[in-house]
Amino acid sequence: MKMKMIVLFLMFFIAFPTIGRAVEQTIGNKLAPPGNYAYIGQFILGDEDLDAFILKTGSTPAIVYFMCDWIRDQDWLANPKGPIPIELIDEETMSALRTVADRGIIPAIGWGIAPLVYWDIPPENVRYMPNIPRILSGEFDKYIAATARQLKEYGDPILMTPLVEIDNYSEYSFGKTGLESSESFDAKNLVDQYGNPDWPDGPERVHDMFIHIIDIFRREGADNVSWFMYANTEFQEPGTEGSVWWNHPKYYYPGDEYIDWVGKSMLFKNTEDFKDKFEAAYDAWGEVTKRPFIIPEFNMLEDRKSRSEIIREIFSDYLPTKPRLKLVFFHDTLIKVDWVVPLTGWKGEFPDEILAWEEAVVNNPYYRKRVIIQK
Repeated sequence: MKMKMIVLFLMFFIAFPTIGRAVEQTIGNKLAPPGNYAYIGQFILGDEDLDAFILKTGSTPAIVYFMCDWIRDQDWLANPKGPIPIELIDEETMSALRTVADRGIIPAIGWGIAPLVYWDIPPENVRYMPNIPRILSGEFDKYIAATARQLKEYGDPILMTPLVEIDNYSEYSFGKTGLESSESFDAKNLVDQYGNPDWPDGPERVHDMFIHIIDIFRREGADNVSWFMYANTEFQEPGTEGSVWWNHPKYYYPGDEYIDWVGKSMLFKNTEDFKDKFEAAYDAWGEVTKRPFIIPEFNMLEDRKSRSEIIREIFSDYLPTKPRLKLVFFHDTLIKVDWVVPLTGWKGEFPDEILAWEEAVVNNPYYRKRVIIQK
């Protein structure tokens, strides 16, 4: 699946012309925030996400976000009890990165420490997976350094995160082993099993893991990598599990010297639902940093109705009122209400959505759809 996606990804960028002319700069060899504007990016999971969206809308994203795991799903499925081979970023992915950069598009990678099947792993087998305690122990330092050298040699700006939604991992990083759920402990034991006795252990381990990995990248001279940190769609949303006391950015954030972009995923039903999910997280991140805000996964929950009004309300009216919001990765997919695959795209069912996208985004000077990488 991963190889097929990358091959088609390459074929698409070779075959299709560049669309759009908005130009931004880089800081040194890193992507710069777009001033008083915001970037529009594309989040892709499958083979057809990107090409179908560009064909439908006539707009090319400034940045493309896709996943690249430490281990492959097929390796895990073939031997779930381990050992499982840990792989460098494969040549197909590296070729995709180069092709994207050659077209003036900056890639972003979810460099995940676990494959997509992670949550189906029996608890007794989790220890065989790459996980936060093993990373903090130094067990994977050589692998991390080798990946840093790969991306240093690649040379062009790239955005990267080692955790796809930080709170999905912190939830299972409590206890003395760092592999237990927060639900297994009372309030006192959420903070006294690791590190600072005043910090919740799960978020503190995430905090320390980012520092550990980024320090290795810096020692290897991979200064073309920008780092982003983001949480899931319920993060800080009132009345949900994401609003528990320990799940606050102040416990995760390692500081502006380490992180360039912060944010959260957005899976929502309508404009009001979007605002409810967005506001509290935007404000909470603003308490700890003024770094630019990012929505790495912008998805609408499927209700089989046209979303043209939602697109106009969010992109034309709402997001421009949030000055720290600087990057949205739009995923042209409707998520099932129960979040179960298969996912479904627009597939031309509602032509008015395309018109709404054109009016609210493509023809809106607030959104920068292209970057030019300057050496």
